[in-house]
Amino acid sequence: MNNYHSLQRIIVLGRNPALLAFSLFLCGACSLSTAIDHAESKKETTTLSLSSEIGNSSKEFSHEQANSTVNLLSIKPISETYRNAQPQETVTTADGTTRYTIVTFPTSADPEAERYSAIIKDTSDSETMVLLEPYPDETPSQNLTYFYNLKLSQDEMFLYFNADAWTTSPAVHAINLITNEERFLTDGALLCTFSQKNYQNNLVVQKHKYLPEGGSYYIPWLYDSQGKSLGPIEPESLSNEICKTENKRLPILDEK
Repeated sequence: MNNYHSLQRIIVLGRNPALLAFSLFLCGACSLSTAIDHAESKKETTTLSLSSEIGNSSKEFSHEQANSTVNLLSIKPISETYRNAQPQETVTTADGTTRYTIVTFPTSADPEAERYSAIIKDTSDSETMVLLEPYPDETPSQNLTYFYNLKLSQDEMFLYFNADAWTTSPAVHAINLITNEERFLTDGALLCTFSQKNYQNNLVVQKHKYLPEGGSYYIPWLYDSQGKSLGPIEPESLSNEICKTENKRLPILDEK
């Protein structure tokens, strides 16, 4: 392929340069032409599948539903890349039989290279599996490259985490551990998940808001497990123990 033809095809892919860049990363030593072929094949389908040695497609993406996108996870055996990755955060089920761990790894051999994340599922009676792989996306709510703030719901049906997204705020994502579906819930920093009866499985998210007269502020906000807003919480009531307070009604403010 000559350079002019390559340039034309890169311009066509310009609406998603992250896909082309990630294709080059996955291909390793492959040629530019091969990487473009890989990116174009993904672009032309209605769903995008991440396929590589570093996970062999643990996530399929449908980009037809905006922020309500539900991504079906295809859980795969752990690969060498993830086995050698650095553990960051772990949550464990109440009976101690299952652990979910965020691991990070560099995207290249460069010491200054960007680090990506994955979520690993480890059970006492089966093989270690990759639950969620990284997937770069230009849409902040769908960008899944670096994860943190891992939380497990009280009923152990949902796994919540933050992913890098906007300049002023991360994104909150949820994985349904029964259906293996992943979705974006809202923007904000995930503070805690409720264990108490009144709000079981609900989330407290620190939201970044703007004032009409200029400036901005942060306020805690209550959401259910599907990302439905239940309203802002009186900031003075917030503490590290708020999600563990038994049978206490939260001071929910009028949503503005």
